[in-house]
Amino acid sequence: MNGRLRCGMGLVLLATSMLFGGCGGNTEKSPSWSARPAVPADTDLEQVFHHNNLGVAHLERHHYQEAAKEFEKVVAALPGWAEGHVNRGVALLSLHDDAGALQEYRQALAMAPAHPYAHYGLGLVYKQEGKSAEAMEQFRKVIEVDPGDPDTYYNLGLLEAREGKHAEAVAALRKALAVQPANVSARFRLASSLLAMGKKEEGEKEMARFKEMSATGAGLTMGLQYSEQGKYSFALTDYRAFGASAPAAKGPTVRFVVVPASESGVGFSHGGDGQKPLSPGSGVTAAALACSYGPGVAAADEDSDGDVDLFLPGCGSGEGRGRSALLRNDGSGRFADATAAAGLDGAADGAAAAFGDYDSDGHPDLAVSGAQGIRLFHNLGNGKYQDVTATAHVEGGGCALGMAWADADHDGDLDLVVARPGMLAGGKWGAASLLYYNNEGNGRFREVAAEKRIQRPLAALTVTFSDLDDDRDVDFLVTPLSGAVAFFSNDRIGTFTELPESYAPGARGNGEGATLADLDGDGWQDLYLPGTGWFRNLEGKGFQAQPGIPPVSGALGSAALDYDNDGDLDIFLAGQRLFLFRNEGGGRFTDATAEAGLNGVTASGARGVLAADLDGDGDTDLVVGRNGAPPLFLRNEGGNLNSWLRLKLTGLHSNRDGVGTKVETHTGSRSQRREIRLGGGYLSQEPPAVLFGLGTAEQVDFVRLLWPGGVLQSELEVSARTSMEISELDRKGSSCPILFAWDGGRFRFVTDFLGTGGLGFLLRPGVYAPPDPDEYIKIESKQLAPRDGYYVLQILENLEEVSYLDQAQLWVVDHPAEASVFPNERFGGTGPPPYELFQYRKTIPPVKATDDSGMDVLRALSAIDREYPDRFKVEERLPGFAETHTLTLDFGQALKGKENLVLFLYGWVDYGYSSSNLAASQAGIEPLSPRLETVGDDGEWQTLVGDMGYPAGLPRMMTVDLRGHGPFSDSRFRITTNLRVYWDQIFMAEVEKDGGAKITKLPPSYADLHSRGYPREHSPDGKRPLVYDYGIMDRTVPFRNLAGAYTRFGKVTELLSTPDDQYVIFGRGEEITLKFKADRLPPLPKGWKRDFLFVSNGYCKDMDPNTAFPDTVEPLPFHGMSAYPYPEGEHYPDDPAHREYLKTYNTRRLSGRP
Repeated sequence: MNGRLRCGMGLVLLATSMLFGGCGGNTEKSPSWSARPAVPADTDLEQVFHHNNLGVAHLERHHYQEAAKEFEKVVAALPGWAEGHVNRGVALLSLHDDAGALQEYRQALAMAPAHPYAHYGLGLVYKQEGKSAEAMEQFRKVIEVDPGDPDTYYNLGLLEAREGKHAEAVAALRKALAVQPANVSARFRLASSLLAMGKKEEGEKEMARFKEMSATGAGLTMGLQYSEQGKYSFALTDYRAFGASAPAAKGPTVRFVVVPASESGVGFSHGGDGQKPLSPGSGVTAAALACSYGPGVAAADEDSDGDVDLFLPGCGSGEGRGRSALLRNDGSGRFADATAAAGLDGAADGAAAAFGDYDSDGHPDLAVSGAQGIRLFHNLGNGKYQDVTATAHVEGGGCALGMAWADADHDGDLDLVVARPGMLAGGKWGAASLLYYNNEGNGRFREVAAEKRIQRPLAALTVTFSDLDDDRDVDFLVTPLSGAVAFFSNDRIGTFTELPESYAPGARGNGEGATLADLDGDGWQDLYLPGTGWFRNLEGKGFQAQPGIPPVSGALGSAALDYDNDGDLDIFLAGQRLFLFRNEGGGRFTDATAEAGLNGVTASGARGVLAADLDGDGDTDLVVGRNGAPPLFLRNEGGNLNSWLRLKLTGLHSNRDGVGTKVETHTGSRSQRREIRLGGGYLSQEPPAVLFGLGTAEQVDFVRLLWPGGVLQSELEVSARTSMEISELDRKGSSCPILFAWDGGRFRFVTDFLGTGGLGFLLRPGVYAPPDPDEYIKIESKQLAPRDGYYVLQILENLEEVSYLDQAQLWVVDHPAEASVFPNERFGGTGPPPYELFQYRKTIPPVKATDDSGMDVLRALSAIDREYPDRFKVEERLPGFAETHTLTLDFGQALKGKENLVLFLYGWVDYGYSSSNLAASQAGIEPLSPRLETVGDDGEWQTLVGDMGYPAGLPRMMTVDLRGHGPFSDSRFRITTNLRVYWDQIFMAEVEKDGGAKITKLPPSYADLHSRGYPREHSPDGKRPLVYDYGIMDRTVPFRNLAGAYTRFGKVTELLSTPDDQYVIFGRGEEITLKFKADRLPPLPKGWKRDFLFVSNGYCKDMDPNTAFPDTVEPLPFHGMSAYPYPEGEHYPDDPAHREYLKTYNTRRLSGRP
């Protein structure tokens, strides 16, 4: 919540508050700077909006050409609509058509002179063209409309500094930081300008803050492609200029029908007395208190059969009445009690329940709160549960009521936050607090409420998570037994800050639950409290009470639902009576209780409320948990006469249930927005699947998702009346630059490189891997041929990282044709391997090879054929990790007496990330680099090489020097690791002491840096890893730049001659073309062969949030550093030569942040 900070696990921060909401088209008032356009006769506005929606969806997919085509249709149909021209300008700017973008933005301003999006777009164009004065004029126009926009102030500060006006820059940057105090980019620029003004103390203080925040990945930076340049750089789906969107057709009246137990199959009846909830105090036991507040209702597809199952917590440990009940749905809305069969008899006493897949195995687990605290049950996936309360370390804690699962620390798994009303462990009453159970990733939790700064006296009843200010982190609120609702803002540094009561004046809890939902269609999560009313979210700045829904005394549970599928969220609440308020659009509500047949329904003892499609027919049914009585089931009849769309999400790098994902549907002029959450309301939980009402629409233009991990995903033209499962896209954000060689007919993919020079790669908390900048890549003779007198190589950065290349040479290796040569190369081990060229004439392949299951894998290791012994189990939630596995090799009699042996292994590694290392460390898993063992004289396995390393990326040969270890008395060897290393070929060879190879070292004769694109990934045989086709180049992909100063495009030959810390710095989609003279080589002797080594020196850095300085090019590495990040007192060389290098070459500042 604090200043739009970076999301913890996510690799890509793609959104600001304008990406989701603010322009949904459902609110009534058009912005003052917008103008209603003239609409030509016979114009089908909904069709125009359809094309506009598709254009926006294409932009989000970074398909800019397709987006421009859709927006061309929009401006052709509505030439007087300013937003249409803005959107086309955005697409053309993304295509680097500056002239076209300028024309579109100017046309928009001719229609709406104050339009901030058009002024901002013009400012971006002028800034990109180096026209600072013109750019600043446009940005100041934006400030006139929106005096608080931090992105605009940042741009002004950057441009003022560019012009040498540092005082003005400081003033603008301070305004940006006043709104976004954790904006590392503004912090860097502020520090730089202060230092430039001679204010050393202030400047160094700001620079220290910048470095601290950058090192943790906690800050916001922006890039140059769509969705990365500030909220006013977005395309618009705002149709308010055409008047308020008409609600979708209601169709026939919708009624709710009470479902008797004979139809529902539910025999559960709560064991309470049906009276009002008790107040904490002397003489009230924890059991009585918990019983009086329950029951809530929890829902999930707990048996994975596609329908909604229920859990109703009870109180009383006797048979029959009062026991908690797990109710499994047969798909039609009829339930069977599976409590005993599932092994949940131990959950007999409870007030609330919450399903959440805490171990990401695809099976929702169950937490139950009650008098003794939390009981946690692990779903085994076979219909049964196991009580893991003690082993998971969530036992005790005192009386607990409401709960919610959320990935509040953004590490990819679900944490559990619990509300306590004041009864402490041991039965004593005292100052109450929240419990925060942090998921350690190994099946265990750790209570960290104090660390999170959320402990204070608070008689807490319920917990509800949401991104209240739409800044891509998870905040939460707590309703108390009495008093003001407490709001906790996520600081993004592992803590929360409680907001003052003025954040939501009048929002007070009286023992009821809270409902968060977008009630007025503006994209922000509003608040509803049964005893108070509804509060509009003021764009993240707070909440304001609104008229329309009268407070209902004594009502505890409520739910937001679109009961008539018209596209607006309605409100249902339960007290002694039931109430339904229909949303007429824009947050205007009318009482529809009688119309829906609810006015005569008895609801005594009403507590928790659940809204879900229980019978799978496309409309929302209701369940009301009742204290001292059976639950009330209400079937929706008629809601599905309007269209609907059901979405179920599966996270990949985000948590499995997609909790925290923001989901939108766009259909013509109408848009809707939901958040996936587990827990909230009154002690209840709705299922993670969401149901959208679509009115009469038979198709959704596009569905948009922003996953917690930062992946922005769109699905186009989705049919209505369908259930759609959406899995998070696998967008790997980092690897290494890739190498292509001209083979005489095309540029052929060789492999990636610079992986050994990875910067800031986290091994475990506080420990980073030392980078090795030197690397030797063998290029086979068939892979490289002269082209017009030159050997030509292409180096291409294809992923979300920055590369620093300091030297590039081509070594021509001539050797006898019957011999083979490979460099001494590997990643990891006990340190960088010394350079040596191994030459051999005969291989010693294994005669037997088995994996740890005893399976024969010899064939997979006998040749380079993309066949691997890969039956080991990977750790799905930990990229790069697998279960510990072995490979046993027997080289037979051919090994006897051999001494100068080297082990050659051809293969590749599926890299992990800094974040996966952090998660593994939290789970107590240490990375085990491949260990080489042999059988000793005693017949036992003994370590030969404790860390033999592994291939440094995509397929290549690595070596393990065993000279000095032989001759071996046993021919058996074993490799053990828990990393995802895939071996393709393994053999031994006796290397020649003096092979006689002749090496000619060629410096580059020509080197040019330029924009290129992204070679298409593909698999030639359906197997992994994917390889790259240089002949098919995508111009855009959804990756960000690290912000900072890159090397200007053009000739860079002199930068690559020798390692001197004067790098070619390049990023995603950029390429260096290298040419080496091929006409000055010595003649190749008869019977000899010519191979090559590509020799590089450099570094690379990815954008994983737990990598050191993941958002910025700076601080620059240098060869004399002791580590990266380097300690205080070390710095990049500051001498005339390096200052001149920075000034001359690194003039291309991407993203304008820093």
